[in-house]
Amino acid sequence: MFYNQNYTIMKKNLVYFVAIIVAVVISIVVTRFDSTNLNIAGGGLSLKKLNGDTTVTSTVAFAEVNTTTNKENLAQVTSITNWERQRVGGYFYGFDIIGTASTEFGIMCPTYDARLGVDFEGFRLEGKVGCFTRNSVKSSGFDPQFANYTIAALGEPASVANCVQISYIAKNTRIMLGHQGGSKFYSFKDGNYYISMEQHIKNLAVSGGIDFTETTSGYASVKYSAKNDVITLSCNKLGCENENYLLSYNHNNISLGKGVDMSVGSALWLQKELQGLRVVSGIGKGSFKLFAEAGGLIQSKSFTPVLGLGMSYKL
Repeated sequence: MFYNQNYTIMKKNLVYFVAIIVAVVISIVVTRFDSTNLNIAGGGLSLKKLNGDTTVTSTVAFAEVNTTTNKENLAQVTSITNWERQRVGGYFYGFDIIGTASTEFGIMCPTYDARLGVDFEGFRLEGKVGCFTRNSVKSSGFDPQFANYTIAALGEPASVANCVQISYIAKNTRIMLGHQGGSKFYSFKDGNYYISMEQHIKNLAVSGGIDFTETTSGYASVKYSAKNDVITLSCNKLGCENENYLLSYNHNNISLGKGVDMSVGSALWLQKELQGLRVVSGIGKGSFKLFAEAGGLIQSKSFTPVLGLGMSYKL
């Protein structure tokens, strides 16, 4: 029995490892030989062509309220700031901060990191430390309560804490190797190593990673975007008892005239002991958006309907 369990674990870990290595190899090959047919997905700025140092800053904030029949009312404000200084000769450094004040989580800063690297002709090498997310291929367009759930419970962003990461970043490829989860970001005595990748090819984006722990786990995501339609499949915490799957669809920018747009979306998620379905529609103009949702939860063969209303405003 013990031998069979070890063999099963080793076989599963080997499958994960081979899959990510194959994906990385394909990413590099595609980047080198077919870059003219690919979409840009971060990085790739040639600083040799700049006449002087350049600073790039972006800040955006959202205020959101939401209420559903199965949770308490939610109100939160979220601010996202990215800052980078690009130096002549190819060097760059910067930081990223996401802060939130929420009735669900209180005042917190789930993302903060500092990064330093060098920009070559067509790709970057970057070192980063802090607490941040590895996966940008995830579902979007739903109410803030459900977005919090996909982040905290489902683990869609593949967040890491006390992390040191080295990245290869090309126009359409990102390959990451790091260590996270230790008592201190500069200590490698505890925590675990991981490898992750992300690849964008035209309308398709794929991402995946492996955490090398005692029970090796991983995540994988695929997103297809075509005009106003977005389909996302996320598989998170693979190899763990609480692994889960999330399939979502969004149709955006449905014009209703006079600058008013409508969006509709649906999501289906599966966990070991909980399954759910959500349908949401929203109407917005400019920075303001109203939305309504309906769905249900299945737990222990019991179905609980869910209804909700909410509002979002881009500050």
